[in-house]
Amino acid sequence: REKQDLYKFQIDELDKASLSSGEYNDLEQERKILESSELLFEKARSVADNLYNSDESVLKNVAAASANLKQIAAIDGSFNMLLKNLEAARVTIEEIGLECEQYRAKLEFDPGRLEDIHNRLAELEWLIKKYHVNSVDDLIQQFGELKRQIVNLENFQRDIEELNSIIDQDKNELQLIAVYLSDQRKKAASVFQTEMNAALYSVGLQNSRFEINFNYQESEKGEVEISGKKCLLNETGVDLVEFRVGLNIGEPVKPLHKVASGGEVSRIMLCIKSLLADSDKIDTLVFDEIDSGISGKFAQIVGKRMRQMSQKHQLIVITHLPQIAAQGTRHYSVNKFETNGRTCVEVIELNEEQRIEDIAKLLGGENITPGSMANARELLGEIN
Repeated sequence: REKQDLYKFQIDELDKASLSSGEYNDLEQERKILESSELLFEKARSVADNLYNSDESVLKNVAAASANLKQIAAIDGSFNMLLKNLEAARVTIEEIGLECEQYRAKLEFDPGRLEDIHNRLAELEWLIKKYHVNSVDDLIQQFGELKRQIVNLENFQRDIEELNSIIDQDKNELQLIAVYLSDQRKKAASVFQTEMNAALYSVGLQNSRFEINFNYQESEKGEVEISGKKCLLNETGVDLVEFRVGLNIGEPVKPLHKVASGGEVSRIMLCIKSLLADSDKIDTLVFDEIDSGISGKFAQIVGKRMRQMSQKHQLIVITHLPQIAAQGTRHYSVNKFETNGRTCVEVIELNEEQRIEDIAKLLGGENITPGSMANARELLGEIN
């Protein structure tokens, strides 16, 4: 309301000023003319006399020269263009002299008009300074902006009511969507939890228990109500979801990041990704030393699960287990060596025979035997 009163006063003030674009420059020009009217009168008369009025005027001299040049041109046609230019100059001189004569005749000094101009310029300069602008055009623009602002202020309460109505509608919609999404998420979590426990058993984590915990961030500023309590929303809804796991008998389930080792986390992630393979948008997955702590049939199960995942994702797997390595479609050998006092690493793609040799090394150590080679071929043959 304070702004509204101020804007009304400023609008009234600028309205009474009757601002006009270009007025300031026009008044400045008129002021200069009125203040210099005596000088302008004398100079205009002098120009008119020099060019037009006196016995020795330029016009009379040019007319005489033109007559002589006409006689020359009648004999020597090469002077025709010069005669034409001189005639054009005579017409121009005559027009200038006549214009100055008429201008002098119209000049008059009006002290009252000069005072009015001084007062009007002072008023405009004061308004420009008051409103912190640079020109009358800026004042006109400010006048328009003030009128727009006053309309907004007059409609302020109505706008608040409309916006509050929209907010209430949005809150109702958010409430419905958040509760529905939370219900659907809990249904999916129940199925996912059962499938995860079965998957964890299959990768050698037989004593593990996987649970999905749901919480809400309660707050008086919460946008939705869950079980009669106000809760804050986040970008995925109202739920704060946490994966919890217990890996050993007799231990309680705890947040995944607090209880799992690197190898266990890899296997848990393998299970999660395999269950989400059809809906996951991630193109490439890297599993580093996922074989930690497993061997035998569990290693083979893990390898097969990864091979199934490779139908939906690109997998890069670092492993020392032959049962897992044999599942890959391409094999690379990573070797570290020293040269010129520096440690280097090389990655080499293996051909079919080299694949067999490397898997044989994983089966029997550096000393490759016919038996380990046969086992490697058998292992690869089962896959292919």
